[in-house]
Amino acid sequence: METVNQNQLKEKLEAQRDNLKMIEALMRLYSYDEARAREAWGLAIDAMIEESEKMEKATDRSRGKEIKESKRQPRALTKSELAAHLAGKFNLSKKAANEVLDELAAVAVAQTRKVGAFTLPGIGKLVKAHQAPRVGRNPMTGQTIKLPAKTAVKFHIAKAAQDEILGAKKTSRA
Repeated sequence: METVNQNQLKEKLEAQRDNLKMIEALMRLYSYDEARAREAWGLAIDAMIEESEKMEKATDRSRGKEIKESKRQPRALTKSELAAHLAGKFNLSKKAANEVLDELAAVAVAQTRKVGAFTLPGIGKLVKAHQAPRVGRNPMTGQTIKLPAKTAVKFHIAKAAQDEILGAKKTSRA
């Protein structure tokens, strides 16, 4: 089992500082070409993140916490990660990408409220659904209760998106 002492941690932090200096130098070097600067910046950041993760794993091992890679669950994108992805894909600023996401959400809410439905092509449909009054039961006492009518919001996923996510099911007809 590998242990990490204070000297090794200091060396790793020094390497991180060197990486930051390298990033600053790259930004100065490529300041005339924004696309090249972004690419260089991204590669340098990736190297720093990778080094930081190695250091974190080594630190955890030294504390007796063995981490198995296979047990880590992937997580969903956050709004800022999605905005960063869109910004990189369409050459927008992160602020502009965030504004696009905010406006999309605002239009979806307004259209669903006004018209009763909003379709996001290729993804699905946001729908206002009326639920009729019904009879329910109190789980504690078993007593029947009249539940009033209400309006709920539902999301129906598009068939194409569902097939892409889950894999298309092959049906055989006899």
